[in-house]
Amino acid sequence: MTLRTTLLLMLAAWGSDMRGRTFLQKNAYFMSKLLGQDLGFRPHYYGPYSPKIEHALGELRGMGIVSESVSVFGTVDAAGFQRRRYDYSLTEEGKHVANAIRNDLKLEYEALESAVKKVKQAGGDLDYLSLAVAAKTHFVISGGDSSLSEKDVVDRAEGLGWEVNQKQVGQATEFLDRLELIERD
Repeated sequence: MTLRTTLLLMLAAWGSDMRGRTFLQKNAYFMSKLLGQDLGFRPHYYGPYSPKIEHALGELRGMGIVSESVSVFGTVDAAGFQRRRYDYSLTEEGKHVANAIRNDLKLEYEALESAVKKVKQAGGDLDYLSLAVAAKTHFVISGGDSSLSEKDVVDRAEGLGWEVNQKQVGQATEFLDRLELIERD
């Protein structure tokens, strides 16, 4: 299954708009971990980021399969730029393509749909910031010792340029436990 197909089916399985690039990237990160796929995630400002996902998303938009809408908020960030959120959804054509692919790749779609349900159940209504902290925490823990203390995770995250605190790491660990993505001693 190509990355475009994986992303398309992830959006179809999600069933509603993916509200924000960070939200989409972090959900794709957790899908990749639950499905055992390497989608090219590496450290980035808001946590693990995959330029491959961004590229595939651009291709899907270019084909008219995915739509992108921009919400501009009146606030300005520290660098002087207006804050924006980019939301993604399947177009009508995208829904038809997803249905056709879903019929051809039933087993793959079922696995992906199961992963989406697991993330939704584990996270409830986690916002993009909480998902970003959870992805950062998992990225740090998956780099070696899963028995790291919350302080160790904070220190290692800081080494990657990420700001998280022990309370956030504790909440993220609970989410990761529900996803069964970390091992407990």
